[in-house]
Amino acid sequence: MNRIKQVDCIRGLLLVIMTLDHLQYMPFKRLSEYTLNWTYQTFGFVAAVEGFVFVSGLIFGLVYTPKFLHDRAGFNQLVWRRIRLIYFFHVGTFVVLAALFAWPWFARAWTHEWDNIALLQTQPWWTLLKGAAFLYLPSYQDILPMYLWFLVLSPWVLRLIDAGKLKWVAAASVALYLIGQLHPQLLLAQKVAARGFYLGWFEWLSWQLLFFVGVLFGYYRARNPDFVVPVKTAWVVVAIAVALPLLWYRHQFSLPSAPLPFDNLWRDTNLGVMRLVNMTALAYLLYCLCQVRANWFTWRWLRKLGEQPLLVFSFHVVLCYALNPLRGWLGGLTLWAESALLIVATASLWLPVMVRDFYRRRF
Repeated sequence: MNRIKQVDCIRGLLLVIMTLDHLQYMPFKRLSEYTLNWTYQTFGFVAAVEGFVFVSGLIFGLVYTPKFLHDRAGFNQLVWRRIRLIYFFHVGTFVVLAALFAWPWFARAWTHEWDNIALLQTQPWWTLLKGAAFLYLPSYQDILPMYLWFLVLSPWVLRLIDAGKLKWVAAASVALYLIGQLHPQLLLAQKVAARGFYLGWFEWLSWQLLFFVGVLFGYYRARNPDFVVPVKTAWVVVAIAVALPLLWYRHQFSLPSAPLPFDNLWRDTNLGVMRLVNMTALAYLLYCLCQVRANWFTWRWLRKLGEQPLLVFSFHVVLCYALNPLRGWLGGLTLWAESALLIVATASLWLPVMVRDFYRRRF
């Protein structure tokens, strides 16, 4: 099917926002004291990762449904080819990180605040083996494995939806989401942490709901090109009425570290209920804006990133880790100089895309 410009553009924008935030967690930590509260969860209790997971599910439904409907054997091959590609990028990124930490100067210079990085500093090649088996997933290396396992389940989900068993799929997905609110992955991680295992930040049981809602919308759109979510004034008013108070409430706290009342409702690890509500309201408002202004969110420079999400995402992970030894030097610069370098570092996301395009044209 033809690419949808707005979807690619929005995915590219989410990658830029994600990179800005993650760079401030790592090398630009001093700058983050002034800026992160405004770049992270700017419009409420929603970060770029929520949009990234939902859009990934949406694109899966849009792209793979036609193949599923007309060529089941080809569909299965296509899905497993994508799964292998995701795994390749996951392991490839780990190889680069292990090589960096195997360099003694880098390992010594790399300061950190998270215990999950310590093993990578001291046993980089052993952690590579664990990472390949999804038993050690340090910061930012836990998103692609989550995406991979969602793809493994997606063919069965599509078959059930196509067989008219949407209610069963919805019930199972909601049930798993509710189990995820109890943090079973975190509880398991605490039991195995002493053995050097780290299972990532996100509760997969909770986050699958967002992905498969995206798959569902993509499926219906691909099956019926006339399918659209209605743009209704009453719905827009409700969405604004939900989003504005949450936007105000979000900026009463200096996130991401501030504890919130009823914290489990707002946390990103388990995709708290209020995050889902906030995400739904903002997503609907953005969708309405795209429907009313069809030429908005079609910028080619962002679409280029959105068309190569695995390449760009993996590059951003390496970028964050590779620059972190410069944290002390960056912290000694003026805020204006550090801000300028943050923009330059984020702009480097286009480098792997440019290199890829160059080699495709050349060879």
